[in-house]
Amino acid sequence: MKKLDMKSKSIIGENVNKLASLFPECITESVDPNGGGCSTIGGF
Repeated sequence: MKKLDMKSKSIIGENVNKLASLFPECITESVDPNGGGCSTIGGF
């Protein structure tokens, strides 16, 4: 029997990746409040 991982898909992450492929100049790297890296759309 196949075990389920019980995690939801990262729909937001998938959409950011799609936007990055369409508009690469709009995506920048930044630091989140916890000190980790993240992608930012536009710089707002």
